[in-house]
Amino acid sequence: MKSPRQKEDKKKESIGHIQRRRSIIALLSVICLIAVSLIVAGCQSAPTPVPVTQQSQSAPTGSNNPTPTATDNTTKKVDIAIDNANKSSTQVQQQVIANAVADGSYSDDVSYFSPGGKNTVEIDVTVKDDVVTALNIIPVGSVDGRSSRYISGANNGLQSLVIGQKIDQLNIPHQVGGSSLTTAAFKQEIANLIAKY
Repeated sequence: MKSPRQKEDKKKESIGHIQRRRSIIALLSVICLIAVSLIVAGCQSAPTPVPVTQQSQSAPTGSNNPTPTATDNTTKKVDIAIDNANKSSTQVQQQVIANAVADGSYSDDVSYFSPGGKNTVEIDVTVKDDVVTALNIIPVGSVDGRSSRYISGANNGLQSLVIGQKIDQLNIPHQVGGSSLTTAAFKQEIANLIAKY
């Protein structure tokens, strides 16, 4: 039989064990809270997806690019074959695999919603050997003055960041020229070009 002192010691030991367990749980809770806060903060600093709808898709245009055929893959193969007519079939196949986007000029109308309403911009991109050689973003239709300034700022800023860079290695910040929405629309267009061509 245990003495009252032994019972008291056992009770204190049990309470101490419970307190240590609670401390560990509280510490783990704080660590989890910090981790979740960092994840949320990281998500907030990342580019915010913008609803982007493609108004019209056009295939590459230019002197060496044929009219689009039934599938985009066929268009890419034909474009590269025309550009590389003097290369062996192995060299052409290697280039088809290596190119992120077929050489050519691409133009698409992209729409997005801003605080002032729906904006549509025409995004023109020219690519040669996977390097962006030209870029232009212009408003389509009427846009308010504020949106027009943002579109113009993004166009000017993106040109200096993108021209001369490989299309599949672009490092574009969340906001260029004061416009996060036009920048997001441009980033989405580049992703579409890489996926499609």
